[in-house]
Amino acid sequence: MKNTIPRGDGKQRIMENTRLIWAITAKDILAALKNKNTISVIISALFVVIAYRVLPTLTNLDSSPNVLIYDGDESALVAFMQNSDVLEVHTFPTEEKMKSALSNADVPELGLVLPAGLDQALEAGQAPELQGYLMYWVDEADAIELKNRVEAEITRLVGTPVDIQVAGNVVYNSTDSSGLGNWAALATVFVVATIGLSMIPHLMLEEKQSHTMEALLVSPANAYHVVAAKALVGLFYCLLIASIALGLNHNLVLHWELAIAAAVLGSLFTISLGVLLGTLIENRGQLTLGASILIAPLFFPIILSLMDDLFPAVLIQVFRGVPTTVQFNLLRASFAGSFPLGKTLLQLVWLVVCAAPGLLATAWLVHRQDRGVPVLSSLRQRYFPKSAPIKDLLAPISAILSRIRQPQESPKAPLQEIATTQVQIPAAKSGFAGSLRVVWAIVAKDFLEAMQNKIVLSIIIGTSFMVASSAIIPLILRSRDIPSAVVYDQGRSTIVRALTGRDDFRIRIVTKQEEMEELITQSPDVIIGLVIPADFDQRAGSSEAISLEGYTNHWADPEKINQRLAFFEEQLGLATWGSVQIDVDGRVLYPTVEPKGQPYVFLLLLSITILTIGVTIVSVSFVEEKEAHTFQALLVSPAGFGQIVTAKALVGIIFCLIASGVVILANAYMVVHWEIALLGILLGAILAAGIGLLMGGISDNPSTTGMWAALLIIALLFLTFMQEFSRDNWPHLVRLALSWVPGPALIKLLGAAMAWEIPAGLLWTNAIALLSACVLVYGLVFWRIRQFDR
Repeated sequence: MKNTIPRGDGKQRIMENTRLIWAITAKDILAALKNKNTISVIISALFVVIAYRVLPTLTNLDSSPNVLIYDGDESALVAFMQNSDVLEVHTFPTEEKMKSALSNADVPELGLVLPAGLDQALEAGQAPELQGYLMYWVDEADAIELKNRVEAEITRLVGTPVDIQVAGNVVYNSTDSSGLGNWAALATVFVVATIGLSMIPHLMLEEKQSHTMEALLVSPANAYHVVAAKALVGLFYCLLIASIALGLNHNLVLHWELAIAAAVLGSLFTISLGVLLGTLIENRGQLTLGASILIAPLFFPIILSLMDDLFPAVLIQVFRGVPTTVQFNLLRASFAGSFPLGKTLLQLVWLVVCAAPGLLATAWLVHRQDRGVPVLSSLRQRYFPKSAPIKDLLAPISAILSRIRQPQESPKAPLQEIATTQVQIPAAKSGFAGSLRVVWAIVAKDFLEAMQNKIVLSIIIGTSFMVASSAIIPLILRSRDIPSAVVYDQGRSTIVRALTGRDDFRIRIVTKQEEMEELITQSPDVIIGLVIPADFDQRAGSSEAISLEGYTNHWADPEKINQRLAFFEEQLGLATWGSVQIDVDGRVLYPTVEPKGQPYVFLLLLSITILTIGVTIVSVSFVEEKEAHTFQALLVSPAGFGQIVTAKALVGIIFCLIASGVVILANAYMVVHWEIALLGILLGAILAAGIGLLMGGISDNPSTTGMWAALLIIALLFLTFMQEFSRDNWPHLVRLALSWVPGPALIKLLGAAMAWEIPAGLLWTNAIALLSACVLVYGLVFWRIRQFDR
């Protein structure tokens, strides 16, 4: 019979309830520290936090310092600075717009306000003082370095020492500023959601499987004690990770009380979903599938809420009402100089309102479980009494596979009986055809089992979410249809500069043709490149048409290009009081073999997809076969070692090719050499499947597999980033070693598929690097499988 808390005065009951909740909480916190799933989730979350923190800095290591200028007096100094190879200069029509742009920076930038009469002061040999502005989060060392670099370059340009006054000139974020604050808020929300939806359900599932949950429910603790304790455990780990995230971005936080409140209440919301999920699920497959399904509607609205110029106002309000988006905006408000108190309090209350129902529903469900009611099964029977399980939906495939010829009668050991009844391997036959038949039987069996495996389905859903989130945003950006041009101005045209402040189109001026070409090939949008000749302003107003060289991306739609050309010909014609013609014939641009921008994002996404699908699906399937003793049955079946490894690798390769096909279809416009792309995808799939087999062979259970797979994928991605941001001053051996790492080699090989000109040695060096990795991995796989046979 269930024990109950003895009745007494209110103080005694409160102390007893607190003691019970604390006892369960302390037990679960310690249990989580020993759990491999918990460790893998925490490590993955920490990697995300660190990546979001350092990525903006890594992408701007060698970039020229950005200088944002407001010049109300049209000083000649601006033209000198724009011609400089040391500075990246941007001008703004008002001081407010300059400061607004500065607040959206994700790396240290310097804002300058040029005083009236600056040119006259410089001509008189005076040392003018310029007002410089920096973001509040720029540390003192970076501020001094940036100030000194800009002062030195201006002094070199004008021949007169200048002083930039930055003391007290600090710019703060607003509540809707982007830049570094967005990175920090996104990372914090994502890791909190990951911990809440993944770690706590894992702990609850293991308690169910070890019958610890039942023991708790017959102890003096009731359902409310259990739920409160689980929520506290989740809150402990969510706040631990959130503290690390906010600690790494401490220079951004201005209102710590608001940041802490957003972290606590946002954690409670995701914990309520995690505890509810942990109560409903009955096995690991349901857990991973449920968590994968929940993460998309929690994270997508954050990104979509930032695109208020692309969606109707009603949808934007819906996106901003999602609790994770509310937490994101509260964190951004904690980074702002000031925030609206009333709106912020309503957002905090809304998070409480969203978290409470999940915790109360969980307590009710746990109470039903206390009475012996299987929650998920009863709900399924009540609301979906006639729903067909996956195995019924796949009945046609099962019927086809059942036609595979049964093995001949022969004396069998117990494992051999499993091999013929469950695995259904045909009797061994000599020759290639017989070997192929055995391989096909194993492939068909493994593929069917994978399609019925909830963990595999959750991996596919999670990867699909990643692919969709990376592919949708460029599509949305291209749908905005704002005419844009990058201009290489050879003669400092005042006419072109007068057009940069327009709102109906965008013109960016650069000082080098190489920079213009690079910006065009990196953009996901259709951008026209223009070369303005040195005598452009002098030829304005003449009856003769001015001809300009135009450039465009190779994948751009010809109809859209013609529309853009006609638009800019009209705008430039109006500005010059004449006629302008833009000729793009023969000036089509392709990415280089080391692409950046959107092409690099596509390559990175494709590589991550191949590695994630190949490593995780194959390793999880392999471990579950070992747990069910199906793999041991294969070892005593007519199949040989080579046939088993080939078949299991083929299953992973097939999944990789399917997933890669989806990514390629979304970005097919970038691919130039399909044969190279297919070669890279195939080699990457073979390697990923081999790594998955090795991880599955080494691991003893799905928890260990998930941890090692996550660590390996993170390590490969880290080395890929190191290769991308490597510098010439790094040791030669380090750069040489990075060039032979599979991740960077795959990126380079796939990158060659988007370039027009490919160096002779690029293909074979990276292909050999991938092949060498494949030989090493599959050699280890054969060694590990032979150990099982002993």
